[in-house]
Amino acid sequence: MAACGPKTNDSDTNAATDTDAATDANTTDANTTDANTSTDADTSNATDNASTNANTTTGYDDTTVGSFGTTGYDETYGTQTGGPGCLDESLVDGSGCWYHVVSGDEACCAAATMLTCGSDPLCPPVTVCELCDPGEQVDVDAAVCVLSAMQQRAVATHELVDPGFGTITTYEVLADESVLYRNRVVNDSICIFSELVGQLHEPSYYEACIANQDDEAALLSCMNVLFDADACAASPPACE
Repeated sequence: MAACGPKTNDSDTNAATDTDAATDANTTDANTTDANTSTDADTSNATDNASTNANTTTGYDDTTVGSFGTTGYDETYGTQTGGPGCLDESLVDGSGCWYHVVSGDEACCAAATMLTCGSDPLCPPVTVCELCDPGEQVDVDAAVCVLSAMQQRAVATHELVDPGFGTITTYEVLADESVLYRNRVVNDSICIFSELVGQLHEPSYYEACIANQDDEAALLSCMNVLFDADACAASPPACE
């Protein structure tokens, strides 16, 4: 409690320049301009989370990249092709590489159209299982078939299946020695498709892999890097 004194209200801290006067923090402090008023960062219940919260919007939240709305996402990032939270976009990234990605539920991926130039398979599908026991991680014969075809630049589509991770990967080698890479992951009704265009390695890469076919770890490493993704393309392939 403040002590009493002669006319202290004219010049002391309770005067016109006092924090309790017209310019006092009580008229301009957080009690009149705090989070509940119209000047707060929340800006009121009418314009707060209702306009920026992805849980209450009807589309992709354009203020927070990566947060899904209730019925898809903003056309800036693509067009909805399936159920809620379905992402389907084809674009060129910051490195100038074209890619196409689809992610969402099974209906989303079922509606997606992935590229293919119709090249026939030359080899059986290769089982590549990194989570399997040693000695069971790579189907050696099928792997050598794929490596030999790539070494010879054969136009063909090759498929790798990893039952441990639930992935199916295809490599379609085209006449210009580019590779159309497609990867599909399906797990607990969630799916992700991706595709891009890269380039075959030099023939010596595949020769070295074939020479090391008895080394399971080395062969598995080769099968994980079957093409040069850094030698990307800025557009989808033009199938002949």
